[in-house]
Amino acid sequence: MKKTQPKTTKGSNAAELFARGQQIIAQTTPPAAAPVLAIQPVAAAPQTKLDPMKALSNLSPEQELEVRAALLARLQQQLAGMETCDIRSLVRYADIADANHGCDTPAEEFITRLVLRHHVRALTPEDAADYLEEFRRDFDFMVEGVRAFSARYPGAVKSAA
Repeated sequence: MKKTQPKTTKGSNAAELFARGQQIIAQTTPPAAAPVLAIQPVAAAPQTKLDPMKALSNLSPEQELEVRAALLARLQQQLAGMETCDIRSLVRYADIADANHGCDTPAEEFITRLVLRHHVRALTPEDAADYLEEFRRDFDFMVEGVRAFSARYPGAVKSAA
């Protein structure tokens, strides 16, 4: 990159200012670069006769391990090329999925069902509306359940708080 001197203006010695600027730049230590994580080369996903993305039931322990290994290898390959913000989003989703206990956790159930539905068959506004209605029912049911539990077992609620 060719350095050019700025045009001179009245009352200033642009050549001197330019030279001083270049001197300051040369003496300034550049800030330390952000650490770069060494990403290990990712092995190819193990070949499996089973489609690891399908809901499979009645798997033998060996098949379960095979499917799990294929899924983990695929995830590792995908993570290696993702931006940090996308990885953060995946961690958030994993937290939501981990906290999902069905109708006892209506928000988590709603989110994981939307994602699953979209993966299996493209999500439509009608599907989302149906799931939202179920979320409202489950949410209201949880509120009623908490009130009923608190009324019936006040000691349990106090000891949990």
